[in-house]
Amino acid sequence: MALSSAWRSVLPLWLLWSAACSRAASGDDNAFPFDIEGSSAVGRQDPPETSEPRVALGRLPPAAEKCNAGFFHTLSGECVPCDCNGNSNECLDGSGYCVHCQRNTTGEHCEKCLDGYIGDSIRGAPQFCQPCPCPLPHLANFAESCYRKNGAVRCICNENYAGPNCERCAPGYYGNPLLIGSTCKKCDCSGNSDPNLIFEDCDEVTGQCRNCLRNTTGFKCERCAPGYYGDARIAKNCAVCNCGGGPCDSVTGECLEEGFEPPTGCDKCVWDLTDDLRLAALSIEEGKSGVLSVSSGAAAHRHVNEINATIYLPKKKKKKKKKK
Repeated sequence: MALSSAWRSVLPLWLLWSAACSRAASGDDNAFPFDIEGSSAVGRQDPPETSEPRVALGRLPPAAEKCNAGFFHTLSGECVPCDCNGNSNECLDGSGYCVHCQRNTTGEHCEKCLDGYIGDSIRGAPQFCQPCPCPLPHLANFAESCYRKNGAVRCICNENYAGPNCERCAPGYYGNPLLIGSTCKKCDCSGNSDPNLIFEDCDEVTGQCRNCLRNTTGFKCERCAPGYYGDARIAKNCAVCNCGGGPCDSVTGECLEEGFEPPTGCDKCVWDLTDDLRLAALSIEEGKSGVLSVSSGAAAHRHVNEINATIYLPKKKKKKKKKK
């Protein structure tokens, strides 16, 4: 009876040992799928360690050596020649983008011309990038950029210029772009041109104003018209002379003699010149401080005195002529 009871207690342990031995013999590594605490150990195995260094995506290996001039490191660490179309010998590691492009070129591979230049940046001389002929290459280029269309160069002009090759001034500007050293300047009509226009109207070459308004006249609409007096330039208050239909001084409104006749010929030139000098005198005081601040030497003072004398002498002669 005792032997039978002992056998029943030993039999389960013997069966478990036999099953383990058979699984080990068959090469099953998971003979004991439970840990000591009875929880599953399957799927908890740590990955095997490797001795190779890990490299983040997009970065070069830390041990990569510097490439020679004209080459760059790829992401795999190889040295590859720069592709800059012969316009640079430097490019960035990883991307291969070119830097310090020469011969007026730009782009990731120095493959296009800078703004304001035109040509073939890839073929090289004499096709490499040249200043836009807008209108004259090297001498007078007034374009932001240019391009070829149907075999001809077309220019994208700066604000002051117009025409397929920027060969003339835009409306509201005057000058001659085809003349070396000349530029297009803004029309100056003393604010007495047509207010309905978005720009002042003047001759595109000479700059002489057209259609002076507010009873004004002159090259820049800078003085009151005959029969009117006042300040055409600043106050813009040219009013009719109060002389019973007779003439008056264009500035003060003082009535002139009954027999006064408007000057003609050379006298008219002198008359107009004195008016111009009077207007110039208004801005001389403003310019004096500017001139003297640039150069306070004797030459600057002498120049200012010469300007004053130029204005004073014609005015003095004009007063003498009135008294006669």
